[in-house]
Amino acid sequence: MTGRNPGRMKGSVMAAVLVLVALVAVTFIGIAITVIYSGDSLSYQDSVKKFSSCEGMEAFLEKNSGGYGYAGLGNIAAPMAGNREELMAVSDSGAQKTGSEGAEGAGTAGTYSEDYSTTNIQIEGVDEADFVKSDGKYLYIVSGSTIFIVDAYPAEGAEIVSEFNVTGNPTQLFINDNKLVLFTTGGYYWKSGETGSGVLVYDVTDRSDPVLSRNITLEGYYDDSRMIGDYVYVVSRKGVRTWSEPGIPRIAVAEASVGTASNDAVEKAVCNCGDVYYFDVPDSSYQFTTITSVNVKDDAMEPQSKVFLMGYSQNLVVSLNNIYITYKKNIDYLNMIERAMDEVIIPILPPQVAAEISKIRETGDIDYGKSQEIQEILMDYMESLGPEQGAAFMENLQSKMEDFYIRISKETDQSVVHRVRINNGNIEYQAGGKFPGRVLNQFSMDEDNGYFRVATTTGGWVGGTRVDTLNNVYVLDLNLNVVGKLEDLARGERI
Repeated sequence: MTGRNPGRMKGSVMAAVLVLVALVAVTFIGIAITVIYSGDSLSYQDSVKKFSSCEGMEAFLEKNSGGYGYAGLGNIAAPMAGNREELMAVSDSGAQKTGSEGAEGAGTAGTYSEDYSTTNIQIEGVDEADFVKSDGKYLYIVSGSTIFIVDAYPAEGAEIVSEFNVTGNPTQLFINDNKLVLFTTGGYYWKSGETGSGVLVYDVTDRSDPVLSRNITLEGYYDDSRMIGDYVYVVSRKGVRTWSEPGIPRIAVAEASVGTASNDAVEKAVCNCGDVYYFDVPDSSYQFTTITSVNVKDDAMEPQSKVFLMGYSQNLVVSLNNIYITYKKNIDYLNMIERAMDEVIIPILPPQVAAEISKIRETGDIDYGKSQEIQEILMDYMESLGPEQGAAFMENLQSKMEDFYIRISKETDQSVVHRVRINNGNIEYQAGGKFPGRVLNQFSMDEDNGYFRVATTTGGWVGGTRVDTLNNVYVLDLNLNVVGKLEDLARGERI
């Protein structure tokens, strides 16, 4: 070591060892803020459960999360901006948008167009709510807090035939023959002060005089909806309050004339604690996801609901028979660091250094204290190599770590999927599964001839290290087992 600058050499060694230190430090920071997922051996087909009591739910939340959920605001469509003149311009331009097919029996005299455009839907027969809908003659438009019904066909005679204001924030709507279904957020408050989302059904047999026929309030935030036949399926979310008072979502059914759920509405829990579905998988943030079905033609039919305790970030796609809900699973950081030690670090260390680390690991799982001891051993070893050999060692280590992260990215970067069957308003949980990668949105998923298909991206940041992204397509059967796959497409790109 003659002729070398000890300070500079020590600085180089210190810099070189940072990769090892970062691996351990990032891992344990991740463990501190992220709930550990239980691993790949979990059988999702057997994982759906129901709580036996409210005490059981409390114990589950205390054990598996920080105790507080987070309610998402959902995909709230921006209200259509504009005034009456702009609305007339929409109808004059012939920009007629969607709704349910078949305007026959609309109950209002006039000519309906047999050929009119619809708003975007992903799956034929599964209508998606929007802030503008059409039935071939009339446009139904959400603009701020006002709903406009515009006679738009033929265009030369276009006129606004009615308009009415709604308490809260109307967001999206459906039209189903003579029934208009409107969703609202905010403005509907429970007696306890909680926010709710409204499902309002109007009889528009006389388009000039819409009549409110159903007034349903779901506790939580409106997230998404689909209409299949005469049934609307609504997905709402509500964050878990605390361990001891989770706050199971409620539903309020008011008289049609009542404007808000707080005025003489009949409030009741959607379900009891023992009816909440959950999955015995820890998560960093919990919320109640409620699926509710409403028959828009039969006002006397009670809504049906099922409640699921799930993680926060979700994507949803709906086919004619199933709702698929996906969300990203948490990484098992402890498993990742143990594997990195076994598969990358230990094999490139001399036997005596590897033996020192193995002795520490034999006393139990690596915790923060043990990680400090391992760091000191690695630091001493790096200092013993000198700058040149230390640099070569680090180059080798970095290359092997990158290969390791790419190899395990399909295991650490995974999504969970649940299938809920829907049929004439009935809602039943059917199956759960998982697949590698992250799902961008609903258009990354679909169902075809009894198979669920999904496109995903893996890679990016794994364990604090940047690795190339890869893209994949997976096919799952109705039990949500992977039965086909095409992996590692378009390296370095992402969906």
